[in-house]
Amino acid sequence: MYARLTIRSGGAGVTVRMRGGRKEKIRGKDIGRKNQFRVHAGQLVVSSIDARNGAAGIVPEDAEGCVVTDNFWVFIIDENMVVPSFLQQLLARPGVTSQIKAISHGTTNRQYITIDQFLKVTVALPNKIEQKNFLAQYRSLQERRLELQSDIDSFGVRRESVISRFIGNSATHLANNGSRLFSVEYQNMHKWNSIRVYDVTLSMHAVRIRDCIAEIMTMDSKSLKMKPQMTPLKNYHYIGMADVEKDIGLLVDKPKSVKGAEIKSTSIKVPKGYIIYGKLRPYLNKFWVNDAYERDVICSSEFLVFRPSGRVELNYFIAMLGSGYIQCQMVDKFIGTRMPRLSTSDFLDLEIPEPSVTIQKQLGKEIRNFQNEVVRKRKLLRYLTDVQTKELFTAYGV
Repeated sequence: MYARLTIRSGGAGVTVRMRGGRKEKIRGKDIGRKNQFRVHAGQLVVSSIDARNGAAGIVPEDAEGCVVTDNFWVFIIDENMVVPSFLQQLLARPGVTSQIKAISHGTTNRQYITIDQFLKVTVALPNKIEQKNFLAQYRSLQERRLELQSDIDSFGVRRESVISRFIGNSATHLANNGSRLFSVEYQNMHKWNSIRVYDVTLSMHAVRIRDCIAEIMTMDSKSLKMKPQMTPLKNYHYIGMADVEKDIGLLVDKPKSVKGAEIKSTSIKVPKGYIIYGKLRPYLNKFWVNDAYERDVICSSEFLVFRPSGRVELNYFIAMLGSGYIQCQMVDKFIGTRMPRLSTSDFLDLEIPEPSVTIQKQLGKEIRNFQNEVVRKRKLLRYLTDVQTKELFTAYGV
C-alpha cells in the first residue's frame, strides 16, 4: 500500500493525499503510472506541470516514504545556502514563476518545463540570517491570520449562542430533534422512512416570513427583474452568489462595478433597504441587506429580493434569517439534487419566533455588533495578507 502526495500552488506546500479524514493508501497494481519514486522528509518536490504556478514544496515529516510520479522532480537541498522553507516561498514569487511561464510549453492546462530549464531559473537569495528572520516574521503573520480567520468563521456559532440566550430555545436543539432514524430488521421492513419529531413547545409566538415582508420583488406582479444587456455601457454594482459571505450576512467585498454588456443573464434590482436571500443552495445561508447603496445595485436572479415590512426589528430579522431556526425548517423543502433550490412560496412560509420588541432590539444589536467585528477583522486580515505575501518579500529584496 502506498501513500501519495499533493503539491499545492502558490507556495502552499506539500501534503499527503487524504480520503475520509485519513491518508489515502493505494495498492501498487492500482497505480496507473508504474514509474513511482519514494520521497523523504526535507526534500524539495517540484511539479513539472504546475511549477509556473508555484507548485513546489518541502516534504513534511508525515509524508515520509510517499511516492510521486516522474512528473514531479525531487531534490536534496543544500542547506548551507538556503533554508528549505524559505526556498518553498521563493519558488512561488512572481519573479520566479514569470521566468518559468516564459519557457513552459504545451497546451493551456498542461504546460511543462524540463528539469534542465528549471535548474537555469535564477532567484534573488538573501543570506541565511535574513532568510531565518524572514521566516520568523512570515510565521508570526500566518499565525495571526489563522487566528483572525478562526474568529470570523465562529460567527455562526456565536450568533446561535446569542439567539439561544435571548429566546431560550436554540436552533441546535431544534435541529437535533428534527429527524430521527429508527432501525428495523430487514425481514420486517415494509417501508423506509424517517419520523419527524420537532419540538413545537415554543414559549413565544412564531411569525411567518411572509408577514415580515412588505414587498417581494421577484414576483411577476411587482417585479424588479431587468436585463442589463439592454444598457450595455452602463455600470452596475453587480452581486453574484460568490459575492456574498456564507452564513454571515455580509458581502465578500464591495459590489463589483460591471458593465451591462458583461452580465449575460437576467438580474434583479436591489434598492436601498431591500434584502437578498440565496434560493440556490440555500444551505449556504447567503443573505445581505442593502443599507448603503442608493442606486444601480443589481443581483443574480438566484436571489430572492424583498423589502422588510417592519413587523419585526430589522437587525433581529437579519439575525433570524441566518439562524438555525430557518435552516432546520427548510431541509426537506429543497427542489433538485445537484443544484438544490428553495421555492419562493416555501421561503415565505418559514417561521421565526416573535419575542417582545425589547428582546428583538437587544438581540439584533448584539448580532449587528458581531457583524461589525467581522468587518473590522476582515479588513485587518486583508492587511496582514498583503504584508505577508507582498511587503515582507519586498523588504528582503525577493
